[in-house]
Amino acid sequence: VYLSCFQVIHLLEKVSPSSQSAGVLLTMPQLSLYRAELWYYALQKLYQLAQLCGLTPNSKPGQVDVAALVASCISGNQSESGSSASSQLCQALCSKEEFKKHFIDLSELSRTAFAREGRHRQSLLVSVHLVRYYMSLEEYSSVEPLLLEACTSYNNDSWSSLLATNLVLLADCWEKLESWKKYIQACAVLSSSLAPLTEQTRQVYFERLLEFSFKGVQENSDGSGKEGPSGPIFTLANPLLRTVSVEYVSGNTALWMDKLSMCLTLLTTAPQGVQCGQVSVCLIAKHGLRRRTTRRSSSSHALRHQ
Repeated sequence: VYLSCFQVIHLLEKVSPSSQSAGVLLTMPQLSLYRAELWYYALQKLYQLAQLCGLTPNSKPGQVDVAALVASCISGNQSESGSSASSQLCQALCSKEEFKKHFIDLSELSRTAFAREGRHRQSLLVSVHLVRYYMSLEEYSSVEPLLLEACTSYNNDSWSSLLATNLVLLADCWEKLESWKKYIQACAVLSSSLAPLTEQTRQVYFERLLEFSFKGVQENSDGSGKEGPSGPIFTLANPLLRTVSVEYVSGNTALWMDKLSMCLTLLTTAPQGVQCGQVSVCLIAKHGLRRRTTRRSSSSHALRHQ
């Protein structure tokens, strides 16, 4: 099947709109899309062959003899396109390093071809296979950009379930890479009730968020962070914390440098209530006036729990 895919791809590369009959006319985008689908199909078959040969992570060689398999592929395809594809297959199945190279190259061919023709969801499907492969190799630096792309796409399409699934993978990736600031923000989002996760899963990430709030994160020169005692942790409040209402107790108007009293109602979407010992408020004046930040401390405020 793998070799047949490349034989058809070789034929499609020779086809052009001018060389087709009037009854069977294929446009260039259609031809490009067919090639992308064949590359993706060949990619799946290549991975299955590699599993039988024990070339994929956590797999062991089966009853299939690699040398016999490669020899059979070569002898059965003597055409120009078949010979080229057979040679590539032989090389891909000779070692784990060669398989990795061919698997990644073929994935990129299919992924970029789908994206070029506007088939972004199919492109993401290929990315999922790459993510699984990279994670099985523990190459998390290669996983991060693929998951970020997937999360951005799912967020734009409002696919909350797929977004949460990929964000969980991304959080695990950031934890392995020790990108603690990114990991903390992911924990805040995954702890929120807006994430379509189980209560137990949300509680796990919320406990991790509280754990970091106690021991902090040290700043490194490269912008990353590491666990350890430090100052307060700053992360985006949304969607873990929401402002329900802000009411001025001292009236609706105030002069410059006047002290204001206000009633601030916050709502937390965390799986449990939060004890807050200090609240910082940023007031932004309209009509071109200066921005001013005020801070008010109190003994202990319990945030409303949704």
